[in-house]
Amino acid sequence: MRATISIALATLALAGCTELLDEAGRPCPCGPGWSCCANVNLCVPGGSACPGEASTSTGSSSGSTGAGCTQGSTGSGSTTGSSTTTSGTTFGSSGTTGVMRILEPAVSYPLAGQPIGVALGDENGDGRADVIVAETSMLTVLAAQADGGLASSAGTTPLASAPTAVVALDLDGDPNEDLVVAQTDEGGPALAVWRGRGDGTFTAGDRYGLPQKATLLAAGSIWPAGGPVVVAVDGQGTASIFLGDGLGHLGTPTTLTVPASPVALVLDHFLAPNRLDAVIASSTQVTLVPNLAAPGTPVTFAYGPQRALASGDVDGDGRVDFMTLSLTNNDVVAYLNAGDGGFVPQSPTQLAGVGPTWAAFANISGAPAVVALNAQSNDVTVERDFGGTFVFGGIYPMSGPPLGLAVGDLNGDQSADVVVLGGACGTGSVQVLLSN
Repeated sequence: MRATISIALATLALAGCTELLDEAGRPCPCGPGWSCCANVNLCVPGGSACPGEASTSTGSSSGSTGAGCTQGSTGSGSTTGSSTTTSGTTFGSSGTTGVMRILEPAVSYPLAGQPIGVALGDENGDGRADVIVAETSMLTVLAAQADGGLASSAGTTPLASAPTAVVALDLDGDPNEDLVVAQTDEGGPALAVWRGRGDGTFTAGDRYGLPQKATLLAAGSIWPAGGPVVVAVDGQGTASIFLGDGLGHLGTPTTLTVPASPVALVLDHFLAPNRLDAVIASSTQVTLVPNLAAPGTPVTFAYGPQRALASGDVDGDGRVDFMTLSLTNNDVVAYLNAGDGGFVPQSPTQLAGVGPTWAAFANISGAPAVVALNAQSNDVTVERDFGGTFVFGGIYPMSGPPLGLAVGDLNGDQSADVVVLGGACGTGSVQVLLSN
């Protein structure tokens, strides 16, 4: 069976259910210290460049600078069936060939409750990645269709305890992907296994205690040699590494100490093709945990600042690199794998959106790219990869405060699509941007 990687990142704290000034709870229109980018109907910090433009000023501006210009505005929406298409200006560039569109505009699918986490996995055996959402009281599966649309609520499974994160992976070797959910129940912090039935619903499996509540959760599997691997990291800096037996069960975890207050986690084959490693980021450090099947001593690099991580072969040399995205600097930096256990930082690239909080690296519309979900500007930006140098590839408005990101092929066209989880105050949605 194929090797799979599934990642769940910690979500932002939900906005309080008080009066919100806009969908993300920020001043509307552009408040003091913000400037209006009228071409994309977006507010950015004063002095920052608008998407696709060079910065031409320093310092900050005050007051509203454009009628109708709101932070994170998403344009108008038109309802079709159970989904809503969000319209808004989309920008992209490809060298000197002019403007292009890499992703289609977002199509929104409403959820019944408050979403917490999102994952992708084939839950009905049709070969397409379905969308799995962990809500406060249930697991919901939205089945991917041949055209990339989602069937409304293909299956729901009640939850007795509110989750904090979810990942999808094959724990038992059958055609149905299973789930691991991080939660806090009567017994304390734990991971709960849910076995896929093949119809979008799940059967409760084993429960595994954790030392503290997991803020980051990731899973991967290497068949047949290594089997499933699940990594949970808490805010105190304890990484719990679980190895699966291939029969639906996890073993006793190995625990390691990593820098406290981690913000991002990714699993990939950084050191060897037949091994799975972890990279864990705090705001000012990046820690490599080698060989999760028999974990070695963590190696910490003084890299930063960063809020999000992504991994992939950036420079085409056959080795897996990683990228960091910074809230402070609003940029992306590629760290190229040197092949000796070290990574070489490249020059930073400024991002079009503001506040990158989740990220992924994937092949989109025929080319590798970094996808960033931006919490402050409430949009998705795409940066096309050219050997570790990134070129602006488009900005796509979202509706509602973002809560999570997943990237995978929903319609079987061998190109990654983008799934954004959004919502606050008891309601939410899944927004899908298909690759063009």
